[in-house]
Amino acid sequence: MKLNFAMKSLDKYANRRLTRLEKLLRSFSKQNEFKSFHDIRLEIKKIKMLLSLIQFNNKNFKSHTHYIPFRTIFRLAGKLREAGLHADLLARYTHIHTPFYRSPGREFGKFKKSIPDFLKSIKKNKKEIINEISEVKIWIYQTYLQRKKAALNKRIKKGYTEEELHKIRKQIKELIYLMNISKQEISEPSLVEIAEKIGNWHDKKSLLPLLNTKSADDLKTIQILKTEIKKDVNAIRPILKQYIKTSQVRHLKRHPPIRQKNTSQTKDI
Repeated sequence: MKLNFAMKSLDKYANRRLTRLEKLLRSFSKQNEFKSFHDIRLEIKKIKMLLSLIQFNNKNFKSHTHYIPFRTIFRLAGKLREAGLHADLLARYTHIHTPFYRSPGREFGKFKKSIPDFLKSIKKNKKEIINEISEVKIWIYQTYLQRKKAALNKRIKKGYTEEELHKIRKQIKELIYLMNISKQEISEPSLVEIAEKIGNWHDKKSLLPLLNTKSADDLKTIQILKTEIKKDVNAIRPILKQYIKTSQVRHLKRHPPIRQKNTSQTKDI
């Protein structure tokens, strides 16, 4: 698989992610909150991937420390998005129609009130993140990408439980974000398709605890969901197996050691 060397620089990519997150927070409105929370979390997932790549390049850079402010936004947005997702799933599989939020005045108000602080924390970290990502050379990016592919392949090959599928999905999503930076073609069968199938499976599993096992209607819904969940898993396993057959992990030639401290390097990506 060839890299597209006409790709945008990593620092520009990082700047777009951070700037878009800022815009999403500034333009946040309750009218379109479900999509807003999804988009906010998506940008943070991509930023987290970049922080890990920076640490891979610079061992003195602590990705976890830099991620903490973003994690705060991610978790709070996740609670609110989950409430909306559950409301949608309940309406789809049952006759239950719940408000978008069970406690709108609490979590939603907390999120809105925290937006100025969120923006300050992003601004505080933005310059350093962009400066650090600009130091990543092409071979560092390639090596990191191949290691992530190898890690995913290893996890699938060694076998996995049904409960580990969600962790596999996280690895797949990070790999997709990395490949999208250089506009690489996604392997067949599509990693995007696999991630979506696992996501649908996970959504159905998350709905089960919300149903009342003492209700005859809910018991019927639970049975339907369990049947669908089993079918989903049976459909996912052969696709993952096929992915392993078609996936290729390139073993790159050795390069100079990854830098241990902040030193000026030529920007290659």
